[in-house]
Amino acid sequence: MFKFMNDPAWKGWQVPAIFIGLLWRGNIAAVKDRMTILPRSAMPEAEDTAARNFLAYLENQRAGIVDDEAYQQNGYLVGSGFVEKLNDTLIKNRMVRGKRMRWSLEGGEAMMALLAAKHNGRLAEVFA
Repeated sequence: MFKFMNDPAWKGWQVPAIFIGLLWRGNIAAVKDRMTILPRSAMPEAEDTAARNFLAYLENQRAGIVDDEAYQQNGYLVGSGFVEKLNDTLIKNRMVRGKRMRWSLEGGEAMMALLAAKHNGRLAEVFA
């Protein structure tokens, strides 16, 4: 779901479904408003800590939490699947050459930097 939820501090705490919908739309303010009215005094200490961590996460990640729904409605791809497949297509095919030929990690990273520059139209800058 969200990367921060893999943290052991989140174990046992579930983000209410309404929060997921609000975050999909980038509506951090509405999530924070709803968090402040949760009956926190009735929460076990671990859940209260997780809720405070969640609010801190939202604040720290505010710039990166965008309205994915609007992006999708405007025809933009939302999610990492496309980027991961592109990485697989561009990089994996160049990292593995036959059964015994592999590039070093350093060589692979150098190739990724060159490929990124090429696909971003900035290859000339690399060699300037």
